[in-house]
Amino acid sequence: MDNSNAGVNMNRPLTSQGFEGTIGRTLADSEPHFEIPPHPGADSPNVVVVLLDDTGFAQFGCFGSDIDTPNVDALAANGLQYTIWATGSASSGISIFVQNDKLFIDYNSFDERTVLESELPVPQGDSVLGASLARSSRTTDTMSLTIDGKPAGSVDLPFMMRMISSLGASVGMDFGSQVSLHYDDTFPFDGTLHQVEIQLGQRFRKDTEAAAKSEMSRQ
Repeated sequence: MDNSNAGVNMNRPLTSQGFEGTIGRTLADSEPHFEIPPHPGADSPNVVVVLLDDTGFAQFGCFGSDIDTPNVDALAANGLQYTIWATGSASSGISIFVQNDKLFIDYNSFDERTVLESELPVPQGDSVLGASLARSSRTTDTMSLTIDGKPAGSVDLPFMMRMISSLGASVGMDFGSQVSLHYDDTFPFDGTLHQVEIQLGQRFRKDTEAAAKSEMSRQ
């Protein structure tokens, strides 16, 4: 004799805590219940996260791949992400790039990295993006970013390399082993790069004064 159902009225629909439907003996005796997921509101933006596993930038048509990826290319056409200027390699170097509509500068000092992300977004269309490194002492530095002349963030650099790399600079892509861990492969520029201007700043003030005194002593 099976007493497993002893004391239980099997003709009464079963319910569980938080479940507002009923579970009957058959489908006809049951009533489904689906919880309504929370919603941030009618004015909230639509955000879609696309996760692609085991791929790199070299697999997308928008970055020069032979693989046809029209949907990803269309998304890239409406966004901004590319390398503007880079020098060095994965061991040490500097990379200035745009990713997810933000301007970045990645200072890689022998795998000790200082990454600065702009506080302002990069607007669609033509814009003037600036990145500067200004010595605060013989070994320290301050990195800062500007977008269309507006300050977009700064950070102190704990160590300023005297020599970055023997590799030359590349414009519009990261030609060597990528300087930054924020992207893969060459991360090429896919828009219109009108001009890249590099200005050499003045040396640290104490160095300038020492050089001036040395020059005066020769006269």
